[in-house]
Amino acid sequence: MRFASALTTKTDWAEAVEDLGRQVAAQLGPVKTDLAVLFVHPKFAPQIDAVVESAQKAVGARHLVGCTGAGIVGVDQEVEQQPAISPAGCGVAGRQGRALPSDREKSGGIDRPELLAFPA
Repeated sequence: MRFASALTTKTDWAEAVEDLGRQVAAQLGPVKTDLAVLFVHPKFAPQIDAVVESAQKAVGARHLVGCTGAGIVGVDQEVEQQPAISPAGCGVAGRQGRALPSDREKSGGIDRPELLAFPA
């Protein structure tokens, strides 16, 4: 399993996403990103749909989860009180993760997100 982490403080969301894609590709090479976690500063909230869609494509993530936050952590630093975006992703060479649906009945009727598994 390979992991990648990136961070950008570019204030234009399109430039930021492009920068992140380059950083992740440099770390993962040909390995596809099965899961990415995206952290986005609230400054980008008005464009969040475009940011999320573009970031998922840029880092090649099959599955993406994320949140907004005033402090964005990535690579080896934390950026506070200024715009930043950071994805962390993983991929397994030669294997493809797949989403497993949650079991509503076993979870007491509570909807849970799908889980990512790497079947043997």
